Amino acid sequence: MKIPSVLYTALTDQIRPAIDKSVRYRTRDGRLIATAFTEGVWVEASGGAGFPAFDVTIAKNHAVGLLELAKNQGGDLEMELADHALRVRSGQAAFSFPFADELPEAPHVAADEPSPKGFASALKQVIPAVSSDPARGVLCGVLLDEENVVATDGIRLHRAHAARNTHPPETSITVPLLWAKTVAKINKDGCLGSDREGRIMFVFDGKEGEVSVVVVGQALEGTYPDWSQFSHEGVPSVVVNRQTLLRTITTSAALGDNAEVEVVLVEGQIGVKTAAGAMLVPGRDASGSSEKPIKLDGRFVVAALESTTVDEVRFGGLEGFGPASIAALDGSFLAIVCARR
Repeated sequence: MKIPSVLYTALTDQIRPAIDKSVRYRTRDGRLIATAFTEGVWVEASGGAGFPAFDVTIAKNHAVGLLELAKNQGGDLEMELADHALRVRSGQAAFSFPFADELPEAPHVAADEPSPKGFASALKQVIPAVSSDPARGVLCGVLLDEENVVATDGIRLHRAHAARNTHPPETSITVPLLWAKTVAKINKDGCLGSDREGRIMFVFDGKEGEVSVVVVGQALEGTYPDWSQFSHEGVPSVVVNRQTLLRTITTSAALGDNAEVEVVLVEGQIGVKTAAGAMLVPGRDASGSSEKPIKLDGRFVVAALESTTVDEVRFGGLEGFGPASIAALDGSFLAIVCARR
């Protein structure tokens, strides 16, 4: 069987973040399907047409090695199954890869709910705030509720608007980080579905010539914290140009592990102080002011400002002890960053 290198590359690149020990390549209805599984997440990418019956599982290092070969040489990969091994030829190069243990079958979940408009973008906006500490349980995932996607590591919180048409509408689920990253990478609208076993599926059905992708994840167990308690209403705030504030912080501070930024709201402006010096960022539509600066982790402020593309944000905070808030004026994005003590 001949597989175009460009197709092998597209399929394997799409599932690569989910590859643990092995990859399954098979055909169904003439389409080539690549499948990977890790940490309760299945990713399947499919494309092409007219392929004969084929089913093989090979080790991760062999699949990735073929990926690099396909990227570098182009042309076709000629594959055949023989003697408990996959034989591959590309140009003058020939390889033989032993079969690997089969992957668990991906569960089927009915996905008939259109994903919210801009769903992938919303996931990208909150992913930086997901906890990296396995001991934090559900905080290592992304909450999908009826109106928003939310992530918090206990120090900062990102919320992006993404209204779902769930049945019933109050349904919420916490998806694994890998699930969220994979769907964000697809960067296309698709369909969602979940079942009573706590599994959630995203399907992007590519048009002719496009790669189709299915992502199935097992929801994280536990109750997600009530993120709405982090109120940013009624605190001193001012509207500023997002890029200007971002540029001021990134050019005046070396954002290392202990990059502290002091922020104070005064006379319709934001005063920014770092170890490198102090600068003022002009603003408008100010609401109150503060005398004592808020001490923040500069990396978290930058991540929040980089997570949205709006022109202006409302920056607010309680003087001295925070937290600080960064909100898009249209309500599409909100970040809360706790103050340093």
